Amino acid sequence: MLLGLSGLALWSPAEVADGNLIRPEQLPALRETATWAERFLTYGHADLGRQGPVCPYTRPSLNRRLFHLACLDRDLDDEGVPETLLGYRDLHRELAAELREEDRQFLTILIVLPRVDRSDPEPLNRLQARLKTDFVQNRLMIGQFHPECAEPGLWNRDFRPLHSPVPLLAIRHMVAFDLPFLQTSQQHLEAYLAAFAPGIPTAVRSRLAELATREIPAPATGSTVQATA
Repeated sequence: MLLGLSGLALWSPAEVADGNLIRPEQLPALRETATWAERFLTYGHADLGRQGPVCPYTRPSLNRRLFHLACLDRDLDDEGVPETLLGYRDLHRELAAELREEDRQFLTILIVLPRVDRSDPEPLNRLQARLKTDFVQNRLMIGQFHPECAEPGLWNRDFRPLHSPVPLLAIRHMVAFDLPFLQTSQQHLEAYLAAFAPGIPTAVRSRLAELATREIPAPATGSTVQATA
Protein backbone atom coordinates (compact mmCIF):
# COMPACT_ATOMS: atom_id res chain seq x y z
CA MET A 1 0.00 0.00 0.00
CA LEU A 2 1.21 3.49 -0.88
CA LEU A 3 0.34 6.46 1.31
CA GLY A 4 0.79 9.96 -0.09
CA LEU A 5 1.60 13.07 1.90
CA SER A 6 -2.15 13.75 1.96
CA GLY A 7 -2.84 10.39 3.61
CA LEU A 8 -4.62 8.99 0.56
CA ALA A 9 -4.05 5.27 0.02
CA LEU A 10 -3.29 3.38 -3.18
CA TRP A 11 -3.19 -0.37 -3.70
CA SER A 12 -1.55 -2.52 -6.35
CA PRO A 13 -3.62 -5.15 -8.20
CA ALA A 14 -1.78 -7.81 -6.17
CA GLU A 15 -2.82 -6.15 -2.91
CA VAL A 16 -6.40 -5.93 -4.16
CA ALA A 17 -6.33 -9.65 -4.95
CA ASP A 18 -4.93 -10.41 -1.50
CA GLY A 19 -7.37 -8.07 0.25
CA ASN A 20 -5.72 -8.02 3.68
CA LEU A 21 -5.03 -4.27 3.66
CA ILE A 22 -8.44 -3.20 2.38
CA ARG A 23 -11.78 -2.74 4.12
CA PRO A 24 -14.06 -5.70 3.28
CA GLU A 25 -16.88 -3.48 1.97
CA GLN A 26 -14.53 -1.94 -0.60
CA LEU A 27 -13.04 -5.17 -1.90
CA PRO A 28 -15.75 -6.30 -4.37
CA ALA A 29 -15.66 -3.07 -6.41
CA LEU A 30 -11.86 -2.93 -6.36
CA ARG A 31 -11.50 -6.56 -7.43
CA GLU A 32 -14.09 -6.17 -10.18
CA THR A 33 -12.19 -3.15 -11.50
CA ALA A 34 -8.79 -4.84 -11.32
CA THR A 35 -10.13 -7.85 -13.22
CA TRP A 36 -11.67 -5.59 -15.90
CA ALA A 37 -8.39 -3.70 -16.36
CA GLU A 38 -6.48 -6.96 -16.78
CA ARG A 39 -8.98 -8.70 -19.05
CA PHE A 40 -10.37 -5.80 -21.10
CA LEU A 41 -7.81 -3.01 -21.35
CA THR A 42 -4.82 -5.26 -22.07
CA TYR A 43 -6.47 -7.25 -24.90
CA GLY A 44 -7.74 -6.49 -28.37
CA HIS A 45 -11.43 -6.26 -29.21
CA ALA A 46 -13.28 -7.16 -32.39
CA ASP A 47 -15.03 -3.76 -32.44
CA LEU A 48 -12.01 -1.64 -31.58
CA GLY A 49 -11.32 -0.64 -35.19
CA ARG A 50 -7.55 -1.18 -35.07
CA GLN A 51 -5.00 -3.81 -34.10
CA GLY A 52 -3.61 -4.14 -30.59
CA PRO A 53 -5.01 -3.92 -27.06
CA VAL A 54 -7.77 -1.51 -26.07
CA CYS A 55 -5.19 0.41 -24.05
CA PRO A 56 -1.56 -0.13 -25.14
CA TYR A 57 -0.33 1.47 -21.93
CA THR A 58 -2.06 -0.71 -19.35
CA ARG A 59 0.16 -3.78 -19.72
CA PRO A 60 3.40 -1.73 -19.52
CA SER A 61 1.92 0.07 -16.50
CA LEU A 62 1.13 -3.23 -14.81
CA ASN A 63 4.54 -4.69 -15.66
CA ARG A 64 6.32 -1.64 -14.23
CA ARG A 65 4.16 -1.74 -11.07
CA LEU A 66 2.87 1.72 -11.85
CA PHE A 67 -0.80 0.75 -11.95
CA HIS A 68 -2.62 1.71 -8.74
CA LEU A 69 -6.18 1.53 -7.46
CA ALA A 70 -8.01 3.62 -4.89
CA CYS A 71 -11.56 3.58 -3.55
CA LEU A 72 -13.62 6.70 -2.87
CA ASP A 73 -16.58 5.26 -1.01
CA ARG A 74 -18.66 8.45 -0.99
CA ASP A 75 -21.56 9.95 -2.89
CA LEU A 76 -20.67 12.42 -5.63
CA ASP A 77 -22.81 15.12 -4.04
CA ASP A 78 -20.55 15.06 -0.98
CA GLU A 79 -19.00 18.54 -1.02
CA GLY A 80 -15.57 17.15 -0.14
CA VAL A 81 -15.31 14.87 -3.19
CA PRO A 82 -13.71 17.40 -5.61
CA GLU A 83 -11.09 18.33 -3.02
CA THR A 84 -10.28 14.65 -2.44
CA LEU A 85 -9.89 14.09 -6.17
CA LEU A 86 -7.51 17.03 -6.36
CA GLY A 87 -5.61 15.26 -3.61
CA TYR A 88 -5.21 12.27 -5.92
CA ARG A 89 -3.98 14.68 -8.59
CA ASP A 90 -1.29 15.84 -6.19
CA LEU A 91 -0.49 12.25 -5.24
CA HIS A 92 0.00 11.37 -8.90
CA ARG A 93 2.41 14.29 -9.29
CA GLU A 94 4.19 13.26 -6.07
CA LEU A 95 4.74 9.72 -7.37
CA ALA A 96 5.67 10.90 -10.88
CA ALA A 97 8.40 13.15 -9.50
CA GLU A 98 10.21 10.03 -8.27
CA LEU A 99 10.11 8.28 -11.66
CA ARG A 100 12.32 8.45 -14.70
CA GLU A 101 10.88 10.69 -17.42
CA GLU A 102 10.25 7.74 -19.74
CA ASP A 103 8.20 5.91 -17.07
CA ARG A 104 5.86 8.75 -16.12
CA GLN A 105 3.48 8.11 -19.01
CA PHE A 106 2.68 4.70 -17.50
CA LEU A 107 1.75 5.94 -14.01
CA THR A 108 -1.98 5.30 -13.63
CA ILE A 109 -4.41 5.74 -10.76
CA LEU A 110 -7.92 4.30 -10.99
CA ILE A 111 -10.28 5.77 -8.38
CA VAL A 112 -13.16 3.35 -7.96
CA LEU A 113 -16.52 4.92 -7.05
CA PRO A 114 -18.78 2.15 -5.74
CA ARG A 115 -21.56 4.49 -4.58
CA VAL A 116 -22.13 6.07 -7.99
CA ASP A 117 -25.35 5.00 -9.72
CA ARG A 118 -24.39 2.38 -12.32
CA SER A 119 -27.44 3.23 -14.45
CA ASP A 120 -26.84 6.99 -14.79
CA PRO A 121 -23.47 8.26 -16.08
CA GLU A 122 -24.35 11.97 -16.11
CA PRO A 123 -23.30 12.92 -12.54
CA LEU A 124 -19.88 11.37 -13.16
CA ASN A 125 -19.64 13.06 -16.57
CA ARG A 126 -20.34 16.44 -14.95
CA LEU A 127 -17.76 15.86 -12.23
CA GLN A 128 -15.09 14.87 -14.77
CA ALA A 129 -15.85 17.95 -16.87
CA ARG A 130 -15.62 20.14 -13.78
CA LEU A 131 -12.19 18.80 -12.87
CA LYS A 132 -10.66 18.38 -16.32
CA THR A 133 -9.24 21.89 -16.78
CA ASP A 134 -7.42 21.76 -13.46
CA PHE A 135 -5.86 18.42 -14.36
CA VAL A 136 -4.93 19.42 -17.90
CA GLN A 137 -3.21 22.55 -16.66
CA ASN A 138 -1.09 20.22 -14.52
CA ARG A 139 -0.28 18.10 -17.59
CA LEU A 140 -2.57 15.33 -16.41
CA MET A 141 -5.65 13.68 -17.85
CA ILE A 142 -8.70 12.61 -15.88
CA GLY A 143 -11.15 10.27 -17.60
CA GLN A 144 -14.52 8.93 -16.56
CA PHE A 145 -15.49 5.27 -16.97
CA HIS A 146 -19.00 4.01 -16.32
CA PRO A 147 -21.17 0.98 -17.22
CA GLU A 148 -23.37 3.29 -19.33
CA CYS A 149 -20.76 5.74 -20.64
CA ALA A 150 -21.79 6.68 -24.19
CA GLU A 151 -18.51 8.19 -25.41
CA PRO A 152 -17.44 6.55 -28.69
CA GLY A 153 -14.03 5.24 -29.69
CA LEU A 154 -11.71 7.10 -32.04
CA TRP A 155 -11.45 4.28 -34.59
CA ASN A 156 -14.99 2.92 -34.40
CA ARG A 157 -17.77 5.26 -33.32
CA ASP A 158 -19.90 2.26 -32.35
CA PHE A 159 -17.32 1.00 -29.85
CA ARG A 160 -17.57 2.13 -26.23
CA PRO A 161 -14.05 2.07 -24.74
CA LEU A 162 -15.12 3.85 -21.55
CA HIS A 163 -17.51 1.12 -20.42
CA SER A 164 -16.38 -0.31 -17.09
CA PRO A 165 -18.19 -2.60 -14.66
CA VAL A 166 -17.84 -0.09 -11.81
CA PRO A 167 -17.90 3.72 -12.14
CA LEU A 168 -14.43 5.17 -11.79
CA LEU A 169 -12.13 8.06 -12.61
CA ALA A 170 -8.69 7.45 -14.08
CA ILE A 171 -5.70 9.76 -13.70
CA ARG A 172 -2.66 9.57 -15.94
CA HIS A 173 0.05 11.70 -17.50
CA MET A 174 -0.84 13.73 -20.59
CA VAL A 175 0.81 12.38 -23.75
CA ALA A 176 1.22 13.79 -27.24
CA PHE A 177 -1.55 11.56 -28.60
CA ASP A 178 -4.14 13.28 -26.37
CA LEU A 179 -4.83 16.10 -28.82
CA PRO A 180 -8.25 14.68 -29.91
CA PHE A 181 -9.43 14.88 -26.29
CA LEU A 182 -8.37 18.51 -25.81
CA GLN A 183 -9.48 20.28 -28.96
CA THR A 184 -12.84 21.70 -27.86
CA SER A 185 -11.40 24.02 -25.21
CA GLN A 186 -8.93 26.83 -25.83
CA GLN A 187 -7.61 26.42 -22.28
CA HIS A 188 -6.99 22.73 -22.85
CA LEU A 189 -5.29 23.29 -26.19
CA GLU A 190 -3.06 26.00 -24.77
CA ALA A 191 -2.00 23.61 -21.99
CA TYR A 192 -1.33 20.90 -24.57
CA LEU A 193 0.73 23.21 -26.79
CA ALA A 194 2.65 24.54 -23.81
CA ALA A 195 3.56 20.95 -22.92
CA PHE A 196 4.41 19.62 -26.36
CA ALA A 197 5.34 22.69 -28.40
CA PRO A 198 7.22 24.91 -25.93
CA GLY A 199 9.20 26.59 -28.69
CA ILE A 200 6.08 28.23 -30.10
CA PRO A 201 5.64 31.79 -28.75
CA THR A 202 2.80 32.16 -26.25
CA ALA A 203 0.78 34.50 -28.48
CA VAL A 204 1.02 32.07 -31.40
CA ARG A 205 0.04 29.11 -29.20
CA SER A 206 -3.04 31.00 -28.04
CA ARG A 207 -4.01 31.83 -31.61
CA LEU A 208 -3.56 28.21 -32.73
CA ALA A 209 -5.68 27.04 -29.82
CA GLU A 210 -8.42 29.52 -30.68
CA LEU A 211 -8.47 28.45 -34.32
CA ALA A 212 -8.48 24.76 -33.47
CA THR A 213 -11.42 25.03 -31.09
CA ARG A 214 -13.42 26.74 -33.83
CA GLU A 215 -12.54 24.40 -36.67
CA ILE A 216 -11.94 20.86 -35.38
CA PRO A 217 -14.82 18.65 -34.14
CA ALA A 218 -14.01 16.57 -31.06
CA PRO A 219 -14.52 12.80 -31.27
CA ALA A 220 -14.65 11.98 -27.57
CA THR A 221 -13.71 13.08 -24.07
CA GLY A 222 -10.39 12.20 -22.47
CA SER A 223 -9.84 8.81 -20.91
CA THR A 224 -7.12 6.61 -19.62
CA VAL A 225 -7.38 4.60 -22.81
CA GLN A 226 -4.49 6.75 -24.03
CA ALA A 227 -6.23 8.34 -27.02
CA THR A 228 -6.02 5.12 -29.02
CA ALA A 229 -9.49 3.62 -28.67
